[in-house]
Amino acid sequence: MKILQLVLSAVFLLATPAMGVQYRLKNIDGKKLAATAYYGSTGGVYKVRVLFKDNQAVIYFDGGSQTTIQLNQRAISDPNNIVGFGDVDKFL
Repeated sequence: MKILQLVLSAVFLLATPAMGVQYRLKNIDGKKLAATAYYGSTGGVYKVRVLFKDNQAVIYFDGGSQTTIQLNQRAISDPNNIVGFGDVDKFL
């Protein structure tokens, strides 16, 4: 398992009650957001799109590849530091 840290560059303005991933007590599941992913093993930084669902984040890379990571927690308190685990070696 490799660590992939997301730095979100989007503003979350949803008013739906929270059941999945939350930011500021609002559900952000199902929204694809622009983000920057930091890959801890290589120190690489990548512009990606991220789709949150339950306790997972699907990360979409340029070129069409994607991977899913498990989030450490569902409630996001700092959108500049979201940590998850998954196998992303084959995409980088």
